[in-house]
Amino acid sequence: MNINNNLTPKQEEKLVQLLRKYKEAFAWDYLDMKGIDPQLCTHHIYIEKDTRPIRQPQRRLNPHLKDIVKDELQKLLDVNFIYLIFDSKWVSPLVVVPKKNGKWRICVDYRELNKATQKNHFTLPFID
Repeated sequence: MNINNNLTPKQEEKLVQLLRKYKEAFAWDYLDMKGIDPQLCTHHIYIEKDTRPIRQPQRRLNPHLKDIVKDELQKLLDVNFIYLIFDSKWVSPLVVVPKKNGKWRICVDYRELNKATQKNHFTLPFID
């Protein structure tokens, strides 16, 4: 966890005490979030009419990074945050980016998908 460098030592100490006191309220890993109802937090992507699906080629990954990506995707599958789709007409490549703490962040390059999405579509949770 990163704490803002602009805090005074006293503020930092109070924050750390608060975080320790309520540590069960935070999700520190995907497994801490297992069981969240998908109806509560499912993201829908609305595509413009008459848009042709785009299948972007997957980028080559360093063999070391392949294992990192595989492990991260398996974690997401295990807690049902994502699921397999074998016949998707849309494919966006994964991009692995180094984080400041030396770990890796797995991102999806959605630039082509973003071009095809409805720009002014907005829905509130629980409202159809």
